[in-house]
Amino acid sequence: MIPEPADGLSAARLHRRLASYYAGFYSVLGAMLPYFGLWLAARDYSPAQIGAVLSVHGAMRIVLPLFWGWVADRSGQRLRLIQLATVGSMLSFLAVPMADGFAQMVAAIVLFNLAWNATMPQFEALTLTHLLRTGGDYSRVRLWGSVGFVAAVIGLGLLFDRVSLEWLPWIMFGLIGWMAVVALMLPAPPAGDGAAQAGDGLWVTLRRPVVVALLAVCFLSQLSFAPYYSFFSLYLEHYGYGKGITGLLWAFGVVIEIWIFLYTGALIQRFGARPMMTFALASTALRWGMLPISIEWMPGLLFLQALHMSSFGVFHACAIHFLHRLFPARLQGRGQALYVSVGFGLGGAIGAALSGLIWDWQSPDALYLWAAVAASLGTVIAWFGLRENQVFS
Repeated sequence: MIPEPADGLSAARLHRRLASYYAGFYSVLGAMLPYFGLWLAARDYSPAQIGAVLSVHGAMRIVLPLFWGWVADRSGQRLRLIQLATVGSMLSFLAVPMADGFAQMVAAIVLFNLAWNATMPQFEALTLTHLLRTGGDYSRVRLWGSVGFVAAVIGLGLLFDRVSLEWLPWIMFGLIGWMAVVALMLPAPPAGDGAAQAGDGLWVTLRRPVVVALLAVCFLSQLSFAPYYSFFSLYLEHYGYGKGITGLLWAFGVVIEIWIFLYTGALIQRFGARPMMTFALASTALRWGMLPISIEWMPGLLFLQALHMSSFGVFHACAIHFLHRLFPARLQGRGQALYVSVGFGLGGAIGAALSGLIWDWQSPDALYLWAAVAASLGTVIAWFGLRENQVFS
């Protein structure tokens, strides 16, 4: 019999609330990733300035998730931290639409990220703790984040063909508000779940070669994704695509991702996390390398967008698999934070800054050729560095 979570809440209702938070978080990303760069461009920011603003967003994810992970692990108040950080994110985001000029925009992004970076890494750890008790499938809860992303991308793409992009930050504010409501309805795990256990300390864990390899792979994956997250919408606009088509192309990849999330757990069990991670990175290298020659050919562009199922969906599931096994329970908050800090933070920040410079100094097409090189290097490291016998040693 599946045990009930805290507060007498049934497992099914708990899973729905967890799924709702994922849906809210990724709907914010579904608004931000395709359209925030366009919103900045509509305010006369240059590609280099857009890259700089987005790199600040990434740079804040280098240190802050680690700090908040340390706070959550040491205090044992992970849920309270998530709730306060989500409400703080909603309130601080108001500074973004009010920013006047590049310097104020950078300051607004910094303010917002102070709270925002305490949310998802700790929510991932909270979710895994709950699901360990209820027997839920992580991928089937997490896929609702992808549903939220798709709904936001498609809906806003169609909306912004009819109304001004100036509505974007206010829509994002409302979505973060939805996250805050859901966060306040979540129960804490029962006392003792996820409590400190014996095992290596953080620095001992980080010195393991397999952990170094995993973090290097996460860094290179997100370094390669930076041109996509920061400039793919501008890249499509450069080749004459409208906002509606842009939204549909973003959404198409994530729809395929939702489908693969239903099966990633079974695929990892059948083929192993290392082969699946290697496959995910190899498909990422193919995706970016082929993009410049497929950008004006819709069937080829759709095929490359379909590779999002492996380049992100399979990769993310494998990364969570490795993190859950390489970091003991008392380090789960910091393990999830490292994934965000090294990958989305360091990799995303460097990649966003370089993307703006490469766009200006070389060409838009060159962005994706360099991205393919980064993903190819990650493929090699994944194959040789993520051996299963090292994970469980």
